[in-house]
Amino acid sequence: MAEAQGEYVGRYLLRERLGAGGMGSVWLADDETLGAQVAIKQIEMPRGTGSVRGTGSGESGAESGEVSQGEALIRRARREALHATKLRGHPHVATVLDVVQHEGLPWIVMEYVSGATDLAKVIRDQPRLPEAEICRIGIAVLTALEAGHGHGIVHRDVKPSNILLAPDHAGNRHGRVMLTDYGISLEADSSQTRMTETGFIGTPGFTAPERMRDEERRESDLFSLGATLYCASEGHGPFDRATSMASFSASLLEPPRSPVQASPELRAVLLGLLEKDPDQRTDMRSALTWLTRIEQAPAAGEVTWNFRTTGRGASGSSGPARHPVPGQPPAPGFGDNSPTTYGASGLGGAATAPPGTPAGAPALANPAQSPAMSGSAANPAKREDSLRRLWRWLRGLTLTGKVVAFVVVMAVLFATAMVIERIEANSKGNNASQGPKKNGSDDSKGSGGAGDASDSSAGPDAELPYGEKVGLNSALKAGDCLNDSWNDKPYKGTPTLKPEACDDSPDGQIVATVDKTTRPEAESECRARTGSLLKKLADPILYTVVPDPRSAHNAEAGCLVLQRNTSVGGPLGKFRTMGDDVFVTQLGEGDCFDTRNSEETDDSITYDTYLVPCDRPHSEQVIGPAFAESDAKYDDISPNDLCRNKYRDSWPSSDLYTITGWINDVDWDNGFRAMTCTLAGKDDTKIPAGKVKPRY
Repeated sequence: MAEAQGEYVGRYLLRERLGAGGMGSVWLADDETLGAQVAIKQIEMPRGTGSVRGTGSGESGAESGEVSQGEALIRRARREALHATKLRGHPHVATVLDVVQHEGLPWIVMEYVSGATDLAKVIRDQPRLPEAEICRIGIAVLTALEAGHGHGIVHRDVKPSNILLAPDHAGNRHGRVMLTDYGISLEADSSQTRMTETGFIGTPGFTAPERMRDEERRESDLFSLGATLYCASEGHGPFDRATSMASFSASLLEPPRSPVQASPELRAVLLGLLEKDPDQRTDMRSALTWLTRIEQAPAAGEVTWNFRTTGRGASGSSGPARHPVPGQPPAPGFGDNSPTTYGASGLGGAATAPPGTPAGAPALANPAQSPAMSGSAANPAKREDSLRRLWRWLRGLTLTGKVVAFVVVMAVLFATAMVIERIEANSKGNNASQGPKKNGSDDSKGSGGAGDASDSSAGPDAELPYGEKVGLNSALKAGDCLNDSWNDKPYKGTPTLKPEACDDSPDGQIVATVDKTTRPEAESECRARTGSLLKKLADPILYTVVPDPRSAHNAEAGCLVLQRNTSVGGPLGKFRTMGDDVFVTQLGEGDCFDTRNSEETDDSITYDTYLVPCDRPHSEQVIGPAFAESDAKYDDISPNDLCRNKYRDSWPSSDLYTITGWINDVDWDNGFRAMTCTLAGKDDTKIPAGKVKPRY
């Protein structure tokens, strides 16, 4: 099998391995005929494939009799990949271009998107995405799914790593949204299983319950999208558990954890998409309607919408129907509790009847669907205990499904037994302890009390508040500046941190500390405490420094704010002082500053920038970032053009102002691709006192 750089697969020359997983690899390749770059996915069959009885239609007529499972999977992969070429040209689908059979196995040729990153990586770097951005991504993926469903294609594996975000022509770093791996039932770029030897396809925590019953339904993609958008909102999935089997089990039996970061409106959409019963799940049209309304609200997530429950309430009213009449677009209102609408009539515009409704016709029998409220107390008929749901699920399984179910249930029972055994062991250990444990931690290696010389907690980590790997000698305080060193890949794993003077170009700053000792709690609190600052900075990353439970220090967790691929340069937010000489990486949306020439050559002018109050005349006002493509060259970009392309429609044109862009060549060389866009006074004049506001 060709796996080496420089080898050919058909007319495609393999250039670079982009990723590898348990079922194959993805390569960057050159299409020698068209002279274009493509991504080509090499598919390998699972080990231990046996034989199956085939009765479906193959590529050259009917296939029947006994065939190897590998052959059946090859035919299925080719058939589905060819089917997915019908989506070629859709703006939100990474298109399948070709299918090549090489050395007996299929290779799937897809569009290569330069400068793209997947949503999973974005969530790892920035756990909480802005609500309008979550809605925009959801709308794009829904339109891609709608196009696929229209051709009879079910994606089967919607998840963050299968959503690509790439720069658009206007300079928005994640302006393009594309769903990849569409219609392909074999995974090549993930360690998570999509297709097992039983033919089951899915990713733990993102797979709909009916998929585990071998039911092929379009609504399954909506469940997976709900889990994906939940992850973008919360920084973790609704069914994340310690093991894959536990995640599958949670998707099947447990209600999703209520999203705490989402607004009430977005929370309702997420829970509606995560309904266990596909017939009660929020449908595609309703999801599109609600996400669009949330995105278009003046401040996404701040519009008050009164959702009625779907069951019979105190007034005896049954509330709106869960699904609109088939073929009829949802109406904009909810009767007495109508949400604000955004139609041709503007904010608060009147609801309009569907096309073709006669004049004077009665009100719609089915008002617009509110995103389903999972587990509503006003809807007891929809609430089932776990055992009843498990029994109903088992009755509907095929033989293959029963095998999968048996493995899941046994794994859950085994894990439960292990937890009980550990709890009992810990209880015995605590009863025998001579003294208290620090921060409630349990020393599983030492047998004596807190003062026993054999206590393994009395190591290097006990002397360092955040552990030996982080390396700090004292507890963090809000305002501390640090330099970071990442041992593996940038922003993955645990960094080594060193104190740095805030006026000596530090990598980042602790902008808050929180009294939380577990990582999930600390990360959640840090997101809440730094949210307003992160929204203003150009390309921020939040890392939570969590205390080591073995440490003797009474340290709080630190909320460390960084700028991607470069240093923050100095204090951030409230830690800055008016009049300070600042770098553009310290500035955020809404900041005002004055400029002075400090150095001028034949090629460039270097400016010093000084932070000033906006309520006095100033040189420039920051309006937001614009992003260059990751492979762009410094000499080929125009920060002014990128910023103007992005903001000229939303910011006023005036004889007083012009839109301009800032970038530092040192930051660029480090990999920083964010332009700081500003309104500047024309002809070196100053902007009058007060902040300029956008058109919308």
